[in-house]
Amino acid sequence: MKQTICKSMTKTMVTTSRLLSRIAILSVIIGMGVLTSCSSNDKPSSGDIISEKADLVVYGKIFTAEGNQIAEAFAVKDGKYIYVGDKTGAEAYVEAGKTEVVDYTGKGLVMPGCGNGHAHYSMA
Repeated sequence: MKQTICKSMTKTMVTTSRLLSRIAILSVIIGMGVLTSCSSNDKPSSGDIISEKADLVVYGKIFTAEGNQIAEAFAVKDGKYIYVGDKTGAEAYVEAGKTEVVDYTGKGLVMPGCGNGHAHYSMA
């Protein structure tokens, strides 16, 4: 009787383990599909005419925190990022006399976002 219970429990554990591994694999596949469908390759080139011009365009070595990628430029309109990518693509968002352009090329790493200039590690 004891041996039958052990076999039954082992069979249940194996079945549960298979089910969980299949769920995990399916979750990864679905997640990859969602991420792939969210990406866009519709970045403008220097010849494109962009109807929405930026308030601010920044050039330089831009840290994006997206897979540790480094961009060459970003553009901001009404406080929201409207472009992140290469310098050539960002030039399409510049409107002469209206867009503020800041060039940090060769001056270090630009990390967009909010930052605290004075923080102690124990408090951060």
